[in-house]
Amino acid sequence: MYTGSIPVLASKLHSAAKPLEDKQRINETKPDTQVSTDFGGTTVRVDLALEAYREDHLTGLRTGSERYTQLARIVAPFSHRQMHEIDNVTLSNVLGRWKGGTRNRYRAAVTHFWKWGRAYGYTTLHPTLLAGKETSRDDVLSVRLLRTLYHHAGRMDEPWATYGRLLILTGQRHGDVMNFHHERLHQGDMHLPTSKTGTPHIVTLGTRGLTLATFHCHGFNMATTAHFKRRWFRKAGVPLSYRLHDIRRSFATHLAEAGEDEADIDRMLNH
Repeated sequence: MYTGSIPVLASKLHSAAKPLEDKQRINETKPDTQVSTDFGGTTVRVDLALEAYREDHLTGLRTGSERYTQLARIVAPFSHRQMHEIDNVTLSNVLGRWKGGTRNRYRAAVTHFWKWGRAYGYTTLHPTLLAGKETSRDDVLSVRLLRTLYHHAGRMDEPWATYGRLLILTGQRHGDVMNFHHERLHQGDMHLPTSKTGTPHIVTLGTRGLTLATFHCHGFNMATTAHFKRRWFRKAGVPLSYRLHDIRRSFATHLAEAGEDEADIDRMLNH
């Protein structure tokens, strides 16, 4: 059974260390930022850290304005406290105001904001926040269910065995994976000349994904995709309320919750 880290296999994402000069530039714009002898890092108020995060990260995102609004709502009750003073209980209590998919989107926003704060020495907290229970339309498959699906996909007939595993490894739209041909592999990358967005897309593959893509071939049609999905999910014990598209959503969600950069996730998924 596949036991690796599913989202990372295809992504090759690496968290880049923030340049020292960027940190100095941001700190210089915050007059009440100071070194704390007790904390051992740099103290900064949460609201000022959020403004720095907005300038440093969110302005480069297509959804940056929306993400800033989400974070502003979350930190409002403790915005004038020092970032290093905020603990997991405080964050959990605030997130309790939201349910389902909204809670999970806010949870991902908090996770990345605090990861950014750790990179600058503003906090040492690694938030561990419970996920919200989502409706069937907005479900996210757990890593355990994705591993189970990957394992059972390998037991299906070809070309479905390869198709199912590539969906999990790449997080791409199922139509794009269906139309992919191994002749479009170039130096370990999956080249998709057309997509839903109307733009070409390149997917960097890990070793396992590259091996599968090398043998990937045509042979699909939309009439049999639904039948494949039912057989696949039933064998894996996954509720049929999940859709193939939920694999893609889960791919993105697990990366976001791990603190990966949203702009990188958007580029990877051609969103």
